[in-house]
Amino acid sequence: MTDSFDVYLTALRGDDLPAKIGACDALLQADAVPLLIDTLHDADADVRWRVLVVLGWIGAVQSIPHMINALTDDEWAVRHSALWSLGMLRHESVVEPLLHTLHAPDSEEQVRYVTAMGLVNQEREDVDTLLRADRQDVNEKVSRPSNAALINPQFWEGRKTEI
Repeated sequence: MTDSFDVYLTALRGDDLPAKIGACDALLQADAVPLLIDTLHDADADVRWRVLVVLGWIGAVQSIPHMINALTDDEWAVRHSALWSLGMLRHESVVEPLLHTLHAPDSEEQVRYVTAMGLVNQEREDVDTLLRADRQDVNEKVSRPSNAALINPQFWEGRKTEI
């Protein structure tokens, strides 16, 4: 895997977009997770955000601490991908970082929407209660994305309660 990983990493660092997409597709395998986690320290932000997306698609729970660290990356695309990937993972430990980001005063609006949708994907019992409370928040930067999450049909699949 290491030799082929180097080929994919080279493709991720290149300028050929189809090659980058192909490399991401090729890396969608669980045995690539340790190498992908190491790659989160790459100097190229384009590589970091793509690797985060791959980790989210794989469902790499072991990468959660690294995704949380990526929430403070200097590059917006990396932070955005970290949030999206955390939201893809249905794991108890991602709810608090997502809630923190939703309420952080310096979170951009787009980031808050991605965060709220990530919360929708969680299977924790109290997420609907938390989002309902946030829908009533006086800060529209919190209430709008929370409301958008609550009206998302994906949120209600398999749930017995209504808005």
